Amino acid sequence: MFRIFFSILLIASSLSTQAQLIINEVLYDPSNTGLDGDANGDGVYDQTQDEFIEIVNRSASDLNISRYQILDRVIGTGVTTVRHRMDSNLVIPAGGCVVVFGGGAAAGSFGGAHVEVDIGTTGLSMGNTGERVLIADSSGNILDSLDTDALSNNPDESYTRNPDVEGNTFAQHAAVTTNVLFSPGTKADGNPFNTVMFLTAPLKNNHLICMGSDQKSFSIVGNSPVHFPKQILDSKGNCVKILSVNETCFSMEGYPAGVYSLRMLAPKRMTLKFILN
Repeated sequence: MFRIFFSILLIASSLSTQAQLIINEVLYDPSNTGLDGDANGDGVYDQTQDEFIEIVNRSASDLNISRYQILDRVIGTGVTTVRHRMDSNLVIPAGGCVVVFGGGAAAGSFGGAHVEVDIGTTGLSMGNTGERVLIADSSGNILDSLDTDALSNNPDESYTRNPDVEGNTFAQHAAVTTNVLFSPGTKADGNPFNTVMFLTAPLKNNHLICMGSDQKSFSIVGNSPVHFPKQILDSKGNCVKILSVNETCFSMEGYPAGVYSLRMLAPKRMTLKFILN
């Protein structure tokens, strides 16, 4: 991995004050002390694979970000390199979050955020100082930018907007939440970004899970029927509830708060995440 040099506070591009899709947290230099740098939760420290970028939809509408891009641009030369392309048919709900790791096998709930893992050999390594990290749409139009051309004390932790989502500066994570080095998929304090609905990609037939006003009941909606067996899994992948073939509404009354997944077993396997408060 190429080491990136940051200052304690990073100033976000002026694009961020207007952008709907924003960079909220970045980890370029994971700690190499034991598993302190294991941001993707796979039980293995890897300086390339544990890098991540957290992107949030701060608009009031769902955003289709199919094939959107993460890029870096060398300030001195203008040379721009695509580091990752998002999945096809990916929709982020209003207030929702996407986390892209540099590699490995991401393991965890990550606040119910959509998680992608880069499959390239260099992960999200984006060169040295003197660059900008960019989010662009599928046509290459820049949506948000983070200037990383600054000094750093190499803190072995992420940088996060402070405050989350609306902040125009980035601070070292442990300075925002004491002794916490990163929080991929959640706000710095560990709370999820969007507790109403979460989607996983590739999104098939626009299916999603909507929460009822009681925050305990849920319904499955989409452009095609879901009349086949379904299971509810907890964050560890254990089946905690089985739904009948025709059930499209279900209650989670009495179940502990946390991130759950609804797995549809046929005719095509599909998984949707949701949060129980």
